[in-house]
Amino acid sequence: MSLIRIPLCAAVLALSACASPRRDPDAPSTPTLDLSALTVTPDRLPSGCALKPPQPSGIIPMESNPARVTDPRLKGLLRQMMDPASPPSAHSDVMAALERRGRDVTDAYLAVYAEPGAPEIGVWALRYRETIAPAAAKRIRENPNLRGRDVFVRDDVVLFVWSDGASTRCFDQVRSHVRAIAEAR
Repeated sequence: MSLIRIPLCAAVLALSACASPRRDPDAPSTPTLDLSALTVTPDRLPSGCALKPPQPSGIIPMESNPARVTDPRLKGLLRQMMDPASPPSAHSDVMAALERRGRDVTDAYLAVYAEPGAPEIGVWALRYRETIAPAAAKRIRENPNLRGRDVFVRDDVVLFVWSDGASTRCFDQVRSHVRAIAEAR
């Protein structure tokens, strides 16, 4: 296990006790993209594909699915996964570093889908306090941890669609839905 993963693993374990997701009161009142629109309605999903039941004690705790995240440390962890920064060297600094990174994220959205016999499919979205600069957008899109996955950057939002395995009809439909929202103006 790399030195980078050790502090992140410790942070994930510590975050398993995060509070229930709610909207951040500091979030902009007129967002550029409605994150709740990212949820694919059941009538648009292929047969057998559905949102997974919530997992309140999972690696990323979700009291609902889809979920909105307000805990700054969890938002910081999601941001670290999509836009890595140098991790602190001491374990005691990890939680503080994640909280600092999460303060620039006003809203976070998570949804996880599944279909029988196929890997999980997820959608993560982070809304930043300010429009994402072109250099930062390029860095996020070129993140080697996300290579081969669908990453969209629009105004103040980063969208990430992932699957734990080969593409499926469910993944294709979820990706198509998110891409249409990301590219709509």
